Amino acid sequence: MDETLHSMWLRLKGDTNVSFNEYAAVDNDCSTSGVLSSEELCDQATQNEGSSDEDDCDETPPLPTHEQAVLSLDCVQRYLISYEVGDEIIDKLQSLNECLTKIKINMSVKQQTITNYFSKA
Repeated sequence: MDETLHSMWLRLKGDTNVSFNEYAAVDNDCSTSGVLSSEELCDQATQNEGSSDEDDCDETPPLPTHEQAVLSLDCVQRYLISYEVGDEIIDKLQSLNECLTKIKINMSVKQQTITNYFSKA
């Protein structure tokens, strides 16, 4: 052990008669892992079936509304403009804004029914 570690150990051990090697090996006999039997695995699986903690993580958040998307983009746009980002970024934000506008237009158009194409003449 080098001199720095030795002096640190002397300060830490205080008045005890424990050597550094004894201190470092104190948990050598402790079991930190093991092999589970098939029965133990089944018991653990059965106990976890009623738990819904994992199920909650799999849920996807609901999609934002169009208005929420527009407001979020506006927020990002104002934030980036405040830092005087370049024209390239502003152009990309404008493209995103145009994309949101197209989506809104498509949402408002009612889909034609098939009967509109087969009218009786």
